[in-house]
Amino acid sequence: MCNKMKNYIKHTILIILTIFCGLGANAQESVLNKSIYFQTGKFNLTSKGKIVLTKIIDTLSICSNYKININGFSDNVGDSVFNKTLSENRMLTTKMFFISKGIDSTLFITHYFGESKPKSNNNTEIGKQKNRRVDISVFYENQIPINSSKFIPSIAELY
Repeated sequence: MCNKMKNYIKHTILIILTIFCGLGANAQESVLNKSIYFQTGKFNLTSKGKIVLTKIIDTLSICSNYKININGFSDNVGDSVFNKTLSENRMLTTKMFFISKGIDSTLFITHYFGESKPKSNNNTEIGKQKNRRVDISVFYENQIPINSSKFIPSIAELY
């Protein structure tokens, strides 16, 4: 792939992220919701989970004024005390990944629910997999002028 095409793709993605983050003359709030999933009884991040979290962090690099809500969950395998602790560890592992990448620890709102708030039916393996998760919600509030050339490339730069 030629350098012009790579630059075009890079700038196009930047524009999309800029629009997604709600850049405009007035403050507005946008929300990004993502989930990552875990193996039964485990709280270590999977490679797929790390990719999702890294993409979120990349988005945060062009946004200002945000909070990150992290909620940990489990399926109903095991007792409820174990599952509550497991969901807490999943939430903490996720939070620590963000912090290890330079995200300020004061920007987090965290909760863990164990098996008490299933997203899906725990009677099937697919349902259990959907419940072994951490939900991440990023709330953005931006007040960056739309004509900020620092974030939006010119038409000439796109070509």
